[in-house]
Amino acid sequence: MYKVTAVFLLGSVLVACSSGSNPFDRGAAGSGGTGATGSGGSGAALPLYTRAACGTIAASTVAPSTNQAAPSLFMPGQIVTGRVDPDSLTNSEHHWAVQLARGFYHLVVDARTADDAHTNLGIKVTRRLASGDEETLVWGNEIGRFYRDEAFFEVTASSTVTMKVIPVFGISDYEMGVFANAAPVPSPRFDECPAVKPLTVGESASFTFGTTNGLDGEELWYLVDLTLSNYTFFLDAAQADGASSNIIYGVDVLDRFGQESRAKEVVSPNDIGLRSTAQGTLAVGEAGSYWIRLRNRNKDLNATMTINTSGR
Repeated sequence: MYKVTAVFLLGSVLVACSSGSNPFDRGAAGSGGTGATGSGGSGAALPLYTRAACGTIAASTVAPSTNQAAPSLFMPGQIVTGRVDPDSLTNSEHHWAVQLARGFYHLVVDARTADDAHTNLGIKVTRRLASGDEETLVWGNEIGRFYRDEAFFEVTASSTVTMKVIPVFGISDYEMGVFANAAPVPSPRFDECPAVKPLTVGESASFTFGTTNGLDGEELWYLVDLTLSNYTFFLDAAQADGASSNIIYGVDVLDRFGQESRAKEVVSPNDIGLRSTAQGTLAVGEAGSYWIRLRNRNKDLNATMTINTSGR
């Protein structure tokens, strides 16, 4: 039996809030919630992360354009989709345009490997400035089948903002939306929603989780309210079939809209045996609702997870 310990910080790079404000929503634990983050709308310079439940906005039927001179028009709050291929002669980049008033906005992008392969995955989105220069908003570089990216940006004058979508690696499917600051964003995904269970600090959750496709196993999701403190994650996992083998899984913590760039892996054992215990510490710098994502990467496991306050 092995024991693994890790320490991670979360919230240390958040934009500072005035007393009593909170850039996170306090939504319902079962869905990711739609809680309020305060007023300000698109004109507020402080990023506000208001969540809506996954699946609450259907994707638009507007087709992407491959012609830079004739981008496809979509609206703020609308989700558009496409498939891009870096090796295609006719479909290597998509061009979009959105009419935006002066203010602040979130660009949110979900990306998937087109063939569901577990491999390098990334989507680059740029916007064209009034000067004619291109500004990179997101440039993903992850390993997996799915990831979410987000960028907070300002529009200084009402205008039609043109955006270009490029695959960083192989053929990729994407969903993309531009949301006024404080507008609800379906989270932690736009669709293919994970089942999210509520979790309370100090209580244990017991579960069995397996594997799919060998490389990236089954995901389990929880949502827990955390205050300004440090937390210890305790995991006890045993082989479901009772046979000694590799025990490989990971526990990530996600905030804001669930973007991968903010994920913190607090526990990630890679042991051999019948059973493994592991623990990791998370320091929280912003009170709010946090997703806990577990990924099994080998055989079925029977496991128990407990999150306890560890001080300060």
